[in-house]
Amino acid sequence: MAIKFRPLLKNHKQLVSAANSRFDLAKRDYYPDFNIGMTYGDRAGQNPQPMEL
Repeated sequence: MAIKFRPLLKNHKQLVSAANSRFDLAKRDYYPDFNIGMTYGDRAGQNPQPMEL
């Protein structure tokens, strides 16, 4: 109810929310992204369509 009547409190609540969002993004950016894949194919050329995962 206080937020409804005090615009300054509403503004501070939005600032805290934005700071929390930036903090969560920084935590995700701390670790590198890894992509792992695998390919299967025949080197002798008998399998013209290799399979990828």
